Amino acid sequence: KFTGVADLSQLSAYRVSFVMDFDGESGGQPAKGRIEMTLSQTKDPPARHLEMSMEGTTVEQVGGTNAMDVYMMDDMVYMKNAAMGDSWVSFAGGDADAFEQGFFAPDEQLELPDTVTCASQPETVNGISTTHCSFTEKDVLGEEATYDSLQGDVWVAVDGNYIVKYTLKADGYRPLKEDEEGLFDFGS
Repeated sequence: KFTGVADLSQLSAYRVSFVMDFDGESGGQPAKGRIEMTLSQTKDPPARHLEMSMEGTTVEQVGGTNAMDVYMMDDMVYMKNAAMGDSWVSFAGGDADAFEQGFFAPDEQLELPDTVTCASQPETVNGISTTHCSFTEKDVLGEEATYDSLQGDVWVAVDGNYIVKYTLKADGYRPLKEDEEGLFDFGS
């Protein structure tokens, strides 16, 4: 039985590279594009750095911001993007806390179902001995969305139990709530 993965807060530091290609519809219009992010986080000192770039038809939905650079240290946020004239801005306190609520959180957004199927022999990925696990739409029964088909593959470090690689292909995505915001209403 799969026992889950380590909470990222248990690591002294980590880096996540995230790439998402999407193709679908938003508000009855075509929605197609790519998001690329790199998130780095350290525990001591507590700091995060996010670099993000977006391209495609939905960039206008986020105010035309197609590139952003954000540093978060203690209760301060430092941010630069084209929508702000490529000048650095900073904010603290409650504004920083509110900003963090919408921040990319791999622990919450890259979850694994408890019913994944895992290989018995380890595989080496990025020079790390891993256990390869997979899941489908049958393993992802949630209240947020449905899929026509979904195939997920995750490689979990044998030592440390953290995610080394996570791939997901989802076709026929549909949010179950009309007010569920996202880059597209239906798609892959």
